[in-house]
Order: sequence, then structure tokens, then C-alpha cells
Amino acid sequence: MNGASPASGWGSGRVRRRLTGSATKVAASVVLVVVLAGTGTAYAVGRGHHRHKGHGGRGVLTAVQVASAASGVAVSELTLSGTVSPAQSITVTPGVAGRVASVPVTVGQTVQAGQVLVRVADPVLQAQLTEAQAAAATAQAKLTAATAGPSPQAVAVAQAEVTKAAVALQAAEQAQATAGNGQPGSSSGGSALQASVAVSEAQAALTLAQAQAAEAEAPPSPAAVAPLQAAVTQANDAEAVVEAQVAQESVTAPFPGVVSSLGAVVGEQVTTASPLLTLDGPAVSVQVPVAEQDLGLIHPGEAATISSPGGGGSVPASVSTVAPAANPSSLTFGVTLSPTSDPSWLVPGEAVTAAVVTGRSAGAVLVPSSAVVSINGHPQVFVVHADHTVGLVDVTPGISDGTTTAVAGLGAGSEVVTLGQTYLAPGDRVRVTERAAVPAAVTGSSVGGLLTAPVTGVPAGATHAGATGGVLATSGGATSVPAGSTGGRGGRGGKKG
Repeated sequence: MNGASPASGWGSGRVRRRLTGSATKVAASVVLVVVLAGTGTAYAVGRGHHRHKGHGGRGVLTAVQVASAASGVAVSELTLSGTVSPAQSITVTPGVAGRVASVPVTVGQTVQAGQVLVRVADPVLQAQLTEAQAAAATAQAKLTAATAGPSPQAVAVAQAEVTKAAVALQAAEQAQATAGNGQPGSSSGGSALQASVAVSEAQAALTLAQAQAAEAEAPPSPAAVAPLQAAVTQANDAEAVVEAQVAQESVTAPFPGVVSSLGAVVGEQVTTASPLLTLDGPAVSVQVPVAEQDLGLIHPGEAATISSPGGGGSVPASVSTVAPAANPSSLTFGVTLSPTSDPSWLVPGEAVTAAVVTGRSAGAVLVPSSAVVSINGHPQVFVVHADHTVGLVDVTPGISDGTTTAVAGLGAGSEVVTLGQTYLAPGDRVRVTERAAVPAAVTGSSVGGLLTAPVTGVPAGATHAGATGGVLATSGGATSVPAGSTGGRGGRGGKKG
């Protein structure tokens, strides 16, 4: 027993050392966390697990799924909260003072342009209208009579007077002839003188009758008509003024819309400054406050999308106005978005989300978000080379929608591993079991006012180890990495893993 003790003790120590060595090897198999950019999904990448599976051998192929990096469009957006408001809203006031006679509309009612909203009564105006109408009618009657031309009745009377005067002249002439047969100095001489005077008077009467008949038959002269025409014009103008004032007693809708508030009360005395109701037009807009640091990203005419937070729908829009000055209380700038298609589901007062386009790149390199992993804090992708080996390439993730990510540092056409990275290390040989398609565009938003940077170009061959994903938008101008390359810091990190 005593002789066995040293051996036993040595043996125990050897076993302990072996166990300790195994524990050290296990501890050396540090698990690396692979985070898919934009998704938050993590995979455990362990070199110890890799060796245990035996994939490091030259004859063993690791099954993976891949996708070809595509050249596409990356769009950055700034996502903000906004409120729907009427694009047109006015406070309706009466055109004349008076008492409210009737209010034929209610709050929330849809009205058409020209529809009566409120009626106001003014007795003074009604009296003035009656007087003006009578004056205009009288002036018009005089003008009508003057311009109507000779009436048959007047012409007949005038002709009758001419005939009567002619008969009287003929009788006077006969009496003169009879009186002329008397002897001079006799009483008949006086009769002849009287007869001559009678003839003269009869002739004058005939001449006057003929003149009056000619006047009755002649059309009116311009000099006689002109003042009558002026009187008619003046009377009509006065009547039109009063009629226009009376028409304003009926307050009508200037455009189609909805009565959003109503303050008119029947019997109430109002003036031309009294608010009767508020009318909102059918068109709507969205008002969004923008922080000063984000204002430079937004420009009139830029595209946007308005969405209901509850998933009720979305509608395309454009930036119509940007306030030149900040709101003194919130220190934000008001931006107005106008829908470019049917916004019927947007209700004034409703809270919505607005995504405004702030940048575009037509030459971005797009990959599935699941291809981007983070090893030792560096975003990288596994690239499959022509000899079926893989290498790690540093990339800078950019705009991401959680499914597709724009990256810099990688060329279009490069085959990247999307599933199976857990069992890979640079230099491993792989067998592709499935190839996935990559969308031709990606749009990324920044919620809560965080800046989504404009899309910028990246020099060919550049690497961006240590960059973070989902904020910086990049265009993929980099060339693909040659076969066998491990791609910068990420590759070294993978080898050390």
C-alpha cells in the first residue's frame, strides 16, 4: 500500500493534469457570436466544435446555402411621426350684419360648393332692395316709351287734328269769298276783314296740326333718348349693389368640404367679423416636426410614404413645404407632406408615421442580411471561391431592412454564405446546397429621428472592419476579393478563433 501510494498519487496527478489540459482545450474553444446585421439573430461559431465535427479535413465538404451579391438600389429614409390635418381650412364669416335666420347644416356634415351654410336676415337691406327695384322699373318704363316709336293711337289722333284743321281752313276761305262780294264802305267790308283773319287763323291751326302729326309719326331723337338711358343704367347699378348685399345674407360654401365646427346660433345678432363655422376641404396633408440636425436631409419635392401606425394602410406622398423658421416652443421645423394618391383613409387629427427619402444609390451591393456576421466585433461575410473554399471579407453594412443589407467592401457577383457559417473557418471547403435570390432594392428607415446618412461611394478594395450596420448607407464600389483571401482583420480573427 505504501509503495502504491506514490504511484497512485502520481497517477492521480497525471489524471488531474490530463483533465486540466482537456478543460484548457475546452476553454480555448471560445464561442464567437455571429450577429446577422439588421436581424439581431446570433449563431455560435466555435473552432472546437468545428474540429469535433471533423470539417477541417481536406476531403470533407461543409454544406452551406449561398447567395450572389447583387448590384441594386439602396434608399435611405428618415422615419418621423406626424399628424393628419386638412390641407385647406377656413373660418366662415357673414358678408353682412344682421340676425341669424337659419343654420341648415350640422357639425360633421359634408357640403358641396355653393351650398347654403347659414342665412342672415337684415330688414334694412330688404327695404332698400324694394326701393331700388321700383326706381329701376320706372326708369326702364320711360325709356321703353321713348324708344318704342310712334304709336298708332297717337298718329291717328294727330291725323284727325290735321283733318279738322283743314276743314276749318276751307270753311274760313269760303266765308272770305262770300264777304268779298260786298260794296266798299258798306257793312260787308268789315265782314271781309273778319273773314280774312279767320282764314289766317285757320291756316295757322292747320300748320300746327300738321307739325304735331309729323312729330307723332317721327322716331325719337338720340338727344331725347340719351338721358333716359343714363337714368336706367344708374337705377340698375343701384339695384345690383343692393341685390349683392342681400345675396350675402345666404352664407354659402366656397368649396366642397366638411363642417368641422359650428358657432352660429339662430336669432343671434352677428357682424361681418363674427365666426359662423369652420369648413375643412376634402384634401389632407401630414404635418411632421423635424429636428434641426435632420432638416438638411429633407427637400421639397422629395418622395415620402405615409403609413398608419396600426397597419391601416399607406399612401405615397411628397414633401410640399419646409418651414423656414423653427417652432419657438418645440424648436423643430414643420414639414408638410402631401399625398400623391387617394388618401381617403387618412382622417384629420390621426397620428401617422412618415418615411421621407433622404438618399439613394443606384450602384449599391446588396446581400441577404443573414450573410453578414460579426466576428471579434468586425462585420464580415464568408465568400465562396472558385475552388469551393471560403474566406472572410470585411464589409461595412449600410442600409438594411432586416432581410437585405447594402454593404461596402464586396463586389457584385461574389457568392456569400447565408446559412452554415456556424461550422466554417477560412480555408474550409464547402458544398452549396441552395442558392437564394437577392432583391434588386433595399430601403432602410431610422425610427425616432435618428439620422440615416446619405448614400456615399466607397473606394474599390476598401475594408471597414469594426463598422456598425444599419445606419450608414453605402454604395458597393469595391471589387470582389480573390479566391483564398481572408479579407482583413475579420479573416485573422476567424483564424485565431
